[in-house]
Amino acid sequence: MKNKNYQVLLILGSSLEDGNIAIQKANIFLSKYFYVKKQTDIFLTEAFGVNYTDKFFNQAVIIESELSPKKIIARISRIEKSLGQKRKDQLWGKRIIDIDVIYIENLVYYDSYIQIPHEGIYDRPYIKQLIKKVGWNYEKF
Repeated sequence: MKNKNYQVLLILGSSLEDGNIAIQKANIFLSKYFYVKKQTDIFLTEAFGVNYTDKFFNQAVIIESELSPKKIIARISRIEKSLGQKRKDQLWGKRIIDIDVIYIENLVYYDSYIQIPHEGIYDRPYIKQLIKKVGWNYEKF
């Protein structure tokens, strides 16, 4: 019996001056471990959060995988670590690379580490814009 293919919506971000390069490197890792179905261009967006003024490079990516949702999340976390990102101890601030799992097809999940659908969908305008640009059906939320 064939495993289910999950479609996953990701938002990649970096606040480095050359954050577009960090996102390109993340895409190389993503394509090694997942089928990259679609992605937007990389955009420079305003930062979201308290007392933080740097801009972020952001991109939306849709991947597909036969891995379980927990394994998808673990693999993405390893990609972030491989690119030098430390654990997200602080909510806001500089990021070498940040790969947010926005949505995993037909999954609602919450624990102390992650919430799916991602809570930022509702209050971060750049996420809504990127979702539209990548062609994801926003009605799924």
